[in-house]
Amino acid sequence: MTHIDAVMSGIKIDGELFAPEAREALRASIRESLILRHCPGDIWKGANCHNEEWVCNREESCDECWAQEMEVRK
Repeated sequence: MTHIDAVMSGIKIDGELFAPEAREALRASIRESLILRHCPGDIWKGANCHNEEWVCNREESCDECWAQEMEVRK
């Protein structure tokens, strides 16, 4: 599971308050906002936000970080 999938799986939008189209639009907006404004490291201490090819400098979007598979820690 990727970082963004993990966060989005925890966000529940009430089906009685929002029509299906509105729920999907809201989920898309939340997803985009998370990716553009936050780093997975803001949510999970020790999230792997770099690899040999790049290091997150917080000046660019964190698309690559959010798309990474999560490391399961016990």
